Amino acid sequence: MTDEVRRLAQAHCDGTLSRGDAARLSVLLRDSPENQRAFLEITAVHARLQAEFGPVAAPPVARPRSVRRVRYFAGGLAAAAAVLAAVLVFRPEPERVPVAVLTNSSAAQWHDGAARAPGTPLPAGRVALDAGVAEIAFRDGTVAVVEGPAEIDLVSASAAFLHVGQVVVRAAAGGPGFALETPTARVAERGTECGVRVEAAGETILQVYDGEVLATGKGGGAETLGTGRAVRVAGGIEPVPFWPERFVRVLPAKDNPAGRGTLPYNRAAFDTVHIVPARGPVRIDADLADWDLSGQFHAACDPPYGGNHALDAAMMYDATHLYVSARVRDPFPMRSQVSPRDGRDLYGGGGGVALRLSTDRAAGWPLAAEGLPTTRRALPTDRADPNDKLAFLMLWFHQPSREACLHVRYGMDFHGGRVNPPGYRGAFREDADGRGYTLEYALSWELLHAAADPPRAGDVLAATWLVHWANESGRVWKGQLIDVTNPRETGWNFQRAATWGRAVYHPLGDLPPGTVVPVPTP
Repeated sequence: MTDEVRRLAQAHCDGTLSRGDAARLSVLLRDSPENQRAFLEITAVHARLQAEFGPVAAPPVARPRSVRRVRYFAGGLAAAAAVLAAVLVFRPEPERVPVAVLTNSSAAQWHDGAARAPGTPLPAGRVALDAGVAEIAFRDGTVAVVEGPAEIDLVSASAAFLHVGQVVVRAAAGGPGFALETPTARVAERGTECGVRVEAAGETILQVYDGEVLATGKGGGAETLGTGRAVRVAGGIEPVPFWPERFVRVLPAKDNPAGRGTLPYNRAAFDTVHIVPARGPVRIDADLADWDLSGQFHAACDPPYGGNHALDAAMMYDATHLYVSARVRDPFPMRSQVSPRDGRDLYGGGGGVALRLSTDRAAGWPLAAEGLPTTRRALPTDRADPNDKLAFLMLWFHQPSREACLHVRYGMDFHGGRVNPPGYRGAFREDADGRGYTLEYALSWELLHAAADPPRAGDVLAATWLVHWANESGRVWKGQLIDVTNPRETGWNFQRAATWGRAVYHPLGDLPPGTVVPVPTP
């Protein structure tokens, strides 16, 4: 039994337990048989003492002392058990006192129509966000990024109830821990980061970005989930694919690009990447002096972040390889601490470049391939296209080992994942001003499952580019850019390959001016 359980149980017996403390006690007791036994012992003793020495309405019937003790003790246990049952189902009407503060928002539309500026105190009670994103800091130090439409009850300084919508919670490392409840699950965390979404039907999607959380299903079952795990909690707890892009995790600050709800941190400017023939042998040294950059495109995050968060990308090809180059503006370049030996599929978490790429000449463009749905109702079935010629590539520099790393997965079901496999070469070079880097990779057609029939001049296939940024430590993901997309399609690129832009393989290089042009803005 912890000191906190003892203090809250005693406060309950004394009649001094606040609604916020009652909510906290309920969380502590629900998932801990040890705490429940301790609570029963304390309240049973209290009930027995009340029976022995407290005021009574009428004199007790004379009976042997030993029998009276036994019966009073049994009555105390019964009373304590009743109290425990009440506490376990207790969901207090929240106190109207500030338990948190609004620290930031982006395009936020509040259901009550109120205008809330950063610094607005938030009392306990319901918060309804129709659209946009809001960042809320609880008094215990926990930060929650709520994405609308969402409804969440702020129960206390360390507890909340998410009715619908989604939230990313970064729980404070110290203190008693943060408790988040949904209609189907209870999530207990301390010093962790996780995303939680409640669907319209009430089922819960839980995804852990950092640390460990205890997930308890209200229909039964409990599981401790580590970094890189994702589950659905409905009647039970079942695994689902981990997708880093599933939740909005950060809001604008001086050192990270701006996010707007479910949009990436830029508005895609291009629908085509132009791939030109290599001029000759390509030296993989991140120099690019031997490159034909006539197909290069420039993409940047929206102002005022574009100056420090931008991409200049180019691609070439020959009979044996696809070549990829990128010049990335990054305030904290090449600092990723995510090891290629980590095994948790979080390789973009420390910053880097990602590609979605098709080498399927028969499929052409646009692609019709679909991935696994985020919920069972998003698509008619849970089947995903396993096409081996659709590749998901993550390119990053692991600072501790000084390695140019590659993670590759295939198909819209992400099968066959490999890290640093045979068939690639990579190099990185930090900019002289320390505010960016250049990368250069050679990817064999064999690695991309296209050795027998590689893309050739005149082909129009599919591709999408992404850049991930992280904080100074190289451990905390801060934002992303997505470009080369199909403007006629909507959805996430990891779910719908129809959203990927065109990849045009030109027969000749030195493309004339005006070939690489952005999509006209509406």
